[in-house]
Amino acid sequence: MRLYTLLLSLAFACCYAYAGNGALAYALPVSSIEIDGNLADWPESTVTYPIDLPFDEGHSSHLDLAASFMVSYDETNRRIYVAVVVSDDSYYCIEGAEEDWLRQDGLLVYFDRDHLPYGSGSVLYMLGHSYKEIHTGPAYFDPLNTGADWSSIEYEIDRSTDQTVYELAFELRPGQDWDQVYGLDFMIVDQDESEEESSGLLWGREFGKSRFAGRLGDLVLLDSGQEVYPISGSIAWVDTDLDYDFPRTVRIMSQSNSDWFIEAEIDSMGDFQTHLPAGDYKVFSPFGLTNYGEYDPSLDRLRYDDRQSLSFSVKDAEVHIPPLELAFIHPPVYLYPDQAMLPSYAETQAEIVDNFVESFRQYYNIPGASVGIVKSGELVYHRNFGMASQLSRQPVRDTTLFQAASITKPVFAFAVMRYAERGLIDLDKPLYTYLPFNNIANDDRSKLLTARMVLCHRSGLPNWAFGGPFGYMNGQEIELNFEPGTAWGYSGEAYNYLGRVMEAIADKPLAEILEEEVTQVMRMEQTWFAGNPTLNRRSAVGHQGFWPTFWETIGAPSPASSMYTQAGDFSKFMIGLYEKRGMQEETYTLWLDPQHTIPTADQSYPTEWPQELSLGLFTRQTAYGRIYEHGGNNGDFHCKFGLLTESGDGYVIFTNSTNGERLVRAFELLMLEGYPND
Repeated sequence: MRLYTLLLSLAFACCYAYAGNGALAYALPVSSIEIDGNLADWPESTVTYPIDLPFDEGHSSHLDLAASFMVSYDETNRRIYVAVVVSDDSYYCIEGAEEDWLRQDGLLVYFDRDHLPYGSGSVLYMLGHSYKEIHTGPAYFDPLNTGADWSSIEYEIDRSTDQTVYELAFELRPGQDWDQVYGLDFMIVDQDESEEESSGLLWGREFGKSRFAGRLGDLVLLDSGQEVYPISGSIAWVDTDLDYDFPRTVRIMSQSNSDWFIEAEIDSMGDFQTHLPAGDYKVFSPFGLTNYGEYDPSLDRLRYDDRQSLSFSVKDAEVHIPPLELAFIHPPVYLYPDQAMLPSYAETQAEIVDNFVESFRQYYNIPGASVGIVKSGELVYHRNFGMASQLSRQPVRDTTLFQAASITKPVFAFAVMRYAERGLIDLDKPLYTYLPFNNIANDDRSKLLTARMVLCHRSGLPNWAFGGPFGYMNGQEIELNFEPGTAWGYSGEAYNYLGRVMEAIADKPLAEILEEEVTQVMRMEQTWFAGNPTLNRRSAVGHQGFWPTFWETIGAPSPASSMYTQAGDFSKFMIGLYEKRGMQEETYTLWLDPQHTIPTADQSYPTEWPQELSLGLFTRQTAYGRIYEHGGNNGDFHCKFGLLTESGDGYVIFTNSTNGERLVRAFELLMLEGYPND
């Protein structure tokens, strides 16, 4: 795969880091600028800002690639002007590349007209010599940018000698307030003729700018003649015995207008600096968690008091702000009972559960959650917490749907077992005899792969061999990690292969199979496996921390990861499992019997009993009987369920944040163990 393709993918990539990248530019008012690619009508006093953060080794020197930009505005015509100048010794645009972004140099411009404190969506304008395209988040997640088209921007590209000029004018929406701060960012993409040495430059740090709120730099509009002054400060932990990295940025907000704010980047020593116009401000850290943007469940998340702030004034000189001291807040572990709550749960304890979930949700800064408790095969507790979207401020309701991520796997496994019961699939027959998997066909060991091995994660395939559920379509070959059936290795890729086998056997789409074999049988009325108008209206928004992410709902069903549901509806699957609905008891025994023990090093959490795998479910003994369980993690959604099949007692929880894993684990401990000893 060409390196440039990888670089382009980074423009939309899911890179878990702090919101707000600390880049800052100022614009002064102008008039009579014509968008023609000629910058002679720009005032000589306009400040030039470098675009100089390389993101690939192909960038060797400023002779090869260098870029800068200027920005100004015209309040009368409600326009913001941007001029980007790119110096490149080898301008690349293949003849006939009008429809191919990967065959020409270009510019990606990100613009956020709203710049909201909880994160708003940006419009991505992709501009090439013979190519243009607009990208926004889907309307059901990002209503602010619905219908963005080329009427919102005017541009011209001029190429001469070794320089390319992109001149643009952004139109504000009719009736939109003339704000003083906007989101703005750039990516320069450079493709050399070798097609192997690709390079690019960023203005502000971070990728994923068009899909993750708050990742753009800040653009501040100044009045004519208004000056800015140097500002410096630092942050410090009150408890110096705790060794945690500092947050990535601090927020500086006007005391007279909460819509006016910028982010300033913090270095490794806890220092920050920026420039501000005269006024009264306060500085604070809006994130509230250590390791806030790190996508690593092994890292601690310790909350600090994000209500702490320092007020200061800027008049006519440099300002040094006293250190902003951030105090840690300990997690509310005092809310744990001494014993597990699930075995003896009664409806009179609902308020205790409410308080527990809400306290931990707020501690870990998680926007929303959907929670259910099942007792003796009946749903006795179902509550919703927080927000479905921080942008829309819509609360989580009974109709709000969450990504269930890998909880999809046991649901799909139930459909496979129903096919096996009817003799439509043999669990021990090599899958290639039903449908070859061309990407692994050259590995002779692949002919040993069976449905049983897939369902209990002994396939030999990696979790995602080709970068995601549908990456196999690129045709890339891969060797198995081990001979199927000889070892343990969690694999969504294998589940997706088995899903294609099921489609071949039934000669019908996977979504139809899952509806017929699962949701209808288990009477699940609010569960879907791929995007549709109903799902789009009801879907919760994922969040990176509490910042919304603007990914479309999953377009095609994946048996490994694409289910959308909520606690009340998913409890019907749990109840159906307890009642042994939809299959004969012998088939349930075959489905639930442990197949092998997971190596201790690969267990999610330490337990008194070994963790085992049945055909699609994790299982282990507990003090209250054998539990069957599965978790899910799609990055910005985390979830888990567990069911004690003998008693019919169980729990389920869905969250819509990268931090949700912490609440999921806390709720699991509440239900099954009580006060944590680890």
